[in-house]
Amino acid sequence: MKRKSVLLSLTILCIFLLMSAGNAQDLLKKFSLKLTGGYGSLAGGDVNEAVDGLNSQLADMAVIFGLPRPGEIENAKWGLDFEGELVLSLSKNFGVSLGAGYLRRKIDSSVEIRLEPIISGTFLWEPKYMVIPVTLSGYYYFPVASKANVFFKAGIGYYFAKINFKTRET
Repeated sequence: MKRKSVLLSLTILCIFLLMSAGNAQDLLKKFSLKLTGGYGSLAGGDVNEAVDGLNSQLADMAVIFGLPRPGEIENAKWGLDFEGELVLSLSKNFGVSLGAGYLRRKIDSSVEIRLEPIISGTFLWEPKYMVIPVTLSGYYYFPVASKANVFFKAGIGYYFAKINFKTRET
């Protein structure tokens, strides 16, 4: 009796696994992986406004002390961008995706004010930004040809962000 129940259990398990393997192959056809990457720009934000304020302050100090206009501290605008998404096609026209990415910006910038031997000053600015976005999106595919689609994407994201910066004034 014990052998029959073990054999019956193994038979049912094998049938279930064979059916699951067939369903998994159909399920894998519904998934796609989208990878993007490149070199992108970053604009706006409070840190960029602070840098613009520092540039104004240094220019005002130069005017007050009668010095030549100093250079400007640069904003960290350009850097690497990477993103990956796992897209599940729910139907011919709709899909959902879960994605994650990586964004990094870094720049070292300094400004020097000099009127030898009376006034000499240097301002050093070294920001490092790192952002990891996690997104959940919906896709709507609009076929335009037999093998070409246009898609619309909308979704939500949560961004894990970190900024480190060093400043030095002399």
